[in-house]
Amino acid sequence: MCELNKMFLQDAAAMSVLYPDRATHPIYQLPPFHRDEWPTHLEEMRAALSGEDNPLDASLEKVTPALHASMAHSQQCISCIC
Repeated sequence: MCELNKMFLQDAAAMSVLYPDRATHPIYQLPPFHRDEWPTHLEEMRAALSGEDNPLDASLEKVTPALHASMAHSQQCISCIC
């Protein structure tokens, strides 16, 4: 469940960076978005996405490390089965 929470916050940060006009969406009124760590997380996401010509092409590992780690582990498990 913790990994899902991390992915949710990473996605929310990416959406906030890519679409700043959506910052008024009610979801950003939830408590996690009012913690002291949130602005730092936004800046990290902004930096991660800034060097990309197309943010959708950003490296999975760079933008969503939790998802990348999970997928890499799954791939490793599958390769052991085959």
